[in-house]
Amino acid sequence: MSIAAIYVLLDDGRCIFNHNLVPSPPPYLLVTGLLAALQDFVHEVSNSYIKNFSAGDYTFYCEKRGQVQVVIASTTHLEDKAHAEFNLLQITLRFINKYGELLEDWEGDTVIFDSFIGDLEEILGKDNLLMRESVPTDPLTSLTLVRLNRDLQKTAQALLQIQKGTVVDISKISERTVYQTQGDLDKLVDLGHIGRYNANGKWIYFIQ
Repeated sequence: MSIAAIYVLLDDGRCIFNHNLVPSPPPYLLVTGLLAALQDFVHEVSNSYIKNFSAGDYTFYCEKRGQVQVVIASTTHLEDKAHAEFNLLQITLRFINKYGELLEDWEGDTVIFDSFIGDLEEILGKDNLLMRESVPTDPLTSLTLVRLNRDLQKTAQALLQIQKGTVVDISKISERTVYQTQGDLDKLVDLGHIGRYNANGKWIYFIQ
C-alpha cells in the first residue's frame, strides 16, 4: 500500500494534524473541507459515516471516533482495503489514547500534535515516513509576490523576511493563524514558489 498523506480532523472540519509522505499529495484544506461536508450529509440522511471513497488516483480511508476523524489518502486499489483499514484503526486509537483528554480543553495550538510523527513511525515503519525535499521551481521574488492574492502575500512576505522557518515561525510574522498559514504555504509549494523539507518531524519552508 502506498500512503500519500495522513490527516486528522475534528467534527467542525478543522485539520489538527497532517503528514505528507509524497511531495504533492491531495491538499489537506481541500480534503478536510470536502470530508467534513460529506460526513455531515451522509450522517444526516443515513445516520452513518463514510468509511472510504475514491477520487481520481486516490482512495481515502476514514475512521471516526467521537469528535476525531483520521483519514489516510492512498494510491492503493481496493483489494488492499483490509490492510489500509487495519493501519487506520491503529493510528486512530493511538491518536485518541494520546490526545483524547487534551482535546477536551484544547485551545487551538496544533504544534502539540507534532510529536505524533513518532507514533506513525512505530505503526507504519520509519522507512514509510521518509520525506522528500520539495525544491522551488519558480522561486519567490518581489515580482512574483505582487501577483499573489492578498492573503498569500502576507505569508509570502513573512517567509521572504526570514528566508526559512516552520509554519509557527512564519505565522507569527504574517499575523495569520497557524491554520491559515499552513494552507498558504501548501499553496505556495504547489505553485513552485517555495520549497520544504522535513527535519525531526517538522516541515521547514524555504525560499531557495
